[in-house]
Amino acid sequence: MTILVTCGIHDEWCTFAQGRFESMGFSAPVASSRSFMSATELTEKMSAGSQSAGFTSFGGAAPKLGQAWHIAAADLMIANADQESWGWAHPENLRFLEFWKEFDPNCRFALIYASPAEYIAREISVNDVEGDGLEEIIARWRDYHEEMLRFYHANSEVSMLINLHNFEATAQSLPTLLSDRLSLNATRLNQAEYLFQSALMDVIAERLIDHELDLANLFSELENAADLPMSMSAYSRRGLTGKAHRELDENLTGLDQAQSNLLTAHREIDQLNQSLQRSQERLETEQREKEALELAAAEAHVPQLLE
Repeated sequence: MTILVTCGIHDEWCTFAQGRFESMGFSAPVASSRSFMSATELTEKMSAGSQSAGFTSFGGAAPKLGQAWHIAAADLMIANADQESWGWAHPENLRFLEFWKEFDPNCRFALIYASPAEYIAREISVNDVEGDGLEEIIARWRDYHEEMLRFYHANSEVSMLINLHNFEATAQSLPTLLSDRLSLNATRLNQAEYLFQSALMDVIAERLIDHELDLANLFSELENAADLPMSMSAYSRRGLTGKAHRELDENLTGLDQAQSNLLTAHREIDQLNQSLQRSQERLETEQREKEALELAAAEAHVPQLLE
C-alpha cells in the first residue's frame, strides 16, 4: 500500500492536483468506519487543534499530536487498507508531514508550489486586499514555502517537489516521475485539463511584489530544487510565462499612459475653468463699477434740472 499525502498553499490547487492523481489511478480515501471522518476532515481537525495550541504559523517546531489523533489516523489507515494506492490533498497537510512520515513508512509526499505572484493574484481576484492584508498574504506564501522546501531537502527520497503547472495539459511528466522517484504506477492521461488563471492578474500581482527580492529568491530556490519545475510544464511550453506577460505588460503600459493623459487633460480643464471663472468675476466687477458710475452721473444731473 502507498499513501500519497499532497499539500499546496491554495485549496483550488490541491483540488486540481488531487483530481489529476485520481485520474492516474490513485484512489480517493474512504472515511474512517469508527469516527466517520474523511481524510480532509481529519486534517482540518488536526489543524484546528494545533492552532488552538499555539501553532499558528508554518515552520518552527512541529505540532505535538496527542494519542487521540494517532487513534484517528490509525482508523483512517485501517479503513483504506484494501486500497493499493490512495491519498488526499489539503493545504494544511504541510503542518503534519513529519507526523505522517513517522506514523506510516508507506507515506509519500507531493509538494505542490507556484509563484508568489500566482498565489497573490488568486487572493486579490476574490478578496479586497490592500495594505496589511497584502503583507499577510506575502508572509503566508513565504512561511509556507520555506517550510515546504525544508521538508523536501530533509526527505527528498520520499517526496516530490512539483510546480503546479505540471498537472496541466496531459501532465505527461508526472507518471514518469512517480515511477522513477517513488516506484508508483500511474496511468498516463489522455484528456488535457487546465487551471484558469488570469494572466492580467498575474502581471498586476508581480508589480505589487517587484520589490520583494526575498520572494523571488525563494521561488528560484523552489524551481532549482524541484523534480518538475515550471520550465518542464505545459504552461511554459505554451509560452504563457513570457509572451502573454509581455503583451499584457505592453497593454498595461498603454493604460498607464492613457490614464496619465487623462489626468493631464483634467488638470488643463480645471485650469481653464478657473481662468473662465476669474474672467467672469472681472466682467461682473466692471459691470458693477459701470453701473455705479452711471448712477452717480445721473444723481449729479438731477439737481441741475431742478434749478
